[in-house]
Amino acid sequence: MLQAEVKVTDGFPVIHVNGEAETGFAFCSVAGDLSGEGRGAAGERIAGFRDAGIHWYTFGVGLGPFLGQGSFWTGPGEYDCGAVDDMMDFVLSADGDARVLLRVAVDAPEWWKETHPDDIAVGWDERRGYFREEWLQSYSSRAWRSDAGEALREYVGHVEKTYGENVVGYHVCAEASHEWSYGWWGTLHDYGRAQAEGFRVWLKEKHCGSVEKLRESWKDVAVTFETASIPPGESRKEGDYFEYFDPSKGRQRIEYLEYHNATVAEAICGFASAVKEETERRKLCGVFYGYYFFGENALLVDVGHRALKRVLESADVDFIACPYNYRERHSGGATITQAIAGSVRLGGKVCYVEDDTRTHLSPEKSGYGRAERPEDTTGILKRNHAFAVTGGCSMWWMEQTPGWFSDPEILGTIGAMERIGREMLREREAGSAAPGAQTAVFVSDESARYMRYSKSLIEPQVNEFCVEHLPRMGAPYEVFMVSDITGPGAEEAFEGHRFCIFLNVPYLDAEQRAAIREKIACRGRTVLWMGAAGYISEEGLSAGNVSELTGMEIVEGGLGGKVRVAVTDFDDEMTKEMPRNQVFGSNEATGPLFWCVDADAKHLGELYCMPAVGTDWRPCEGMIAGKTGLAAKEFGDWRSVWCGAPNVPSALLRGIARKAGAHVYVDTDDVVYANSRMVAVHARYPGPRHVMLPGAAKVRDAYTGKTVADGAVSFDVMMARGETRVWVVEAAGS
Repeated sequence: MLQAEVKVTDGFPVIHVNGEAETGFAFCSVAGDLSGEGRGAAGERIAGFRDAGIHWYTFGVGLGPFLGQGSFWTGPGEYDCGAVDDMMDFVLSADGDARVLLRVAVDAPEWWKETHPDDIAVGWDERRGYFREEWLQSYSSRAWRSDAGEALREYVGHVEKTYGENVVGYHVCAEASHEWSYGWWGTLHDYGRAQAEGFRVWLKEKHCGSVEKLRESWKDVAVTFETASIPPGESRKEGDYFEYFDPSKGRQRIEYLEYHNATVAEAICGFASAVKEETERRKLCGVFYGYYFFGENALLVDVGHRALKRVLESADVDFIACPYNYRERHSGGATITQAIAGSVRLGGKVCYVEDDTRTHLSPEKSGYGRAERPEDTTGILKRNHAFAVTGGCSMWWMEQTPGWFSDPEILGTIGAMERIGREMLREREAGSAAPGAQTAVFVSDESARYMRYSKSLIEPQVNEFCVEHLPRMGAPYEVFMVSDITGPGAEEAFEGHRFCIFLNVPYLDAEQRAAIREKIACRGRTVLWMGAAGYISEEGLSAGNVSELTGMEIVEGGLGGKVRVAVTDFDDEMTKEMPRNQVFGSNEATGPLFWCVDADAKHLGELYCMPAVGTDWRPCEGMIAGKTGLAAKEFGDWRSVWCGAPNVPSALLRGIARKAGAHVYVDTDDVVYANSRMVAVHARYPGPRHVMLPGAAKVRDAYTGKTVADGAVSFDVMMARGETRVWVVEAAGS
């Protein structure tokens, strides 16, 4: 029987099939012609990938009707294998060597939902109020977990018995877009009966059955475990103080959001356990989860993905899948996974990148950075592949309508990508392809519980920054959860990182604060703190928490507005290359505003703020100016840099990285991906590029094999806009 598993090799989780390392690169289709009259064309597309050297495929056949396929789970204890058999026979007829990763939706069929009305999710939004999500079962439904879990066991058991030599694993999916989400459209969840009952059970366990502890936590002398309710949608959009919930004023919303995410993770782990048991742990199991970087970032706090640590701790989950971010996908743009890829790697799981690029063969109104020309398609696909292969990710190429990749040049490029991926696997097996990022970016799942449902702060601080500025600093980076710092092996995991950015961490617990001081803010590193880093503790909100964390005296003035920073000192190495007229910050009103008053810090930039018009906050009366919004302070064995505005630009990041001792490959605001054996550059604009290496090396083009430099510490290349060049870095003279 075929056996697929994940092994960690030289710091990277790698898929192994029957003991051999494989890239896992796959063709994925959710097009509507996988059955019926369109089968001929669909078979030709599979054959195209087969001939390009790709033998992994991922297609969907769920428990209920899924992606145009028939239902497997047809009634209580009743199952029909026809749809899954039909799909498997079809794929194997096109490629007899196929390795199939089945995408299995475990959503309840309509007949089940009709008989379980109390197990349906209820959403809320300002337009409709409360309404039943007729197509979503509740994550908290014990009946769904039990019944669908049994159906999943029957499904897996049949597939293993019939197609076990060709199936490498199961991608278990559910809910909105099959991505384990409550929803993507600004609706808050879940106000159904099953969720409310599950929340009450969870609260009783959390507070050890003590109603007095519950009342103290919620600051409510009347609440009981029987009357505790999910906070109204309106209240989840309103902070106690500007953007934040204050735990000292009551934790109803905070504790609900903790449960809101925990119940999703619990459901995921339950279904993954069923897969592992039915396969006797011989096959892979994975899920979509851990999305942090969205196109619409208010979703961060409600989508249900803020329990990634729990999912990564499960021995039954082998991979975490996600699309790459939907912003900046265009030619000349950037690639970043929606999930927290660094944490996935540290957790020993494979990060699967879903490359659903709208190629030039996709419909003209496909949107999301659709490639206009064949060369745009090639550049984007190479950029995405470079992100994956340098970071130790796997990937699949996904078409949503027929034929997005049906072009000889595209398929030839994909064939080369498989070859390059295999070469990188050999380097890892030999222990010579270590992670190359010297910059670590930290975000926090826990902090999302303390933030109101709003994009006014999250959008510029997280999504705009991480897609538009961070990838363009000219140096590779990885993103982690701040909770990774408290885990075993943290010192070793972050030993090579010289520059650390604490991006969205307003809440830190006592253990995390201590670990940051002991493991990160030391050893010669430079640490950049963004805005309200550490502002919230279990006791409440305090600017003193920010001061203690950063080592600089930071105050907040009880004001909100559109905050900006203008650099005023251009003599420092960190700021000297910045444009003299550059001002950065947010176009959204946010608060509270912070500034530095530390007399011993070096004041590098001025904060100013436009009035917050149309809010319920206390706005600034006119413009605040003369406050320090960018400051740095030297300590014995580390450097602290604090910024009071979001959206720190790439030129400033590049300057801080250089001063921190992190290697910078280019100065040209292009996207760079690199590890110890590979460097890739995706050009934002046409013209010459000067690529700087960490040391003297031999450099050859990964696609053509041509040597471009030998014994050089840098080399020059001419690039077109949107072009991606990838080079293998070897010992000089090799």
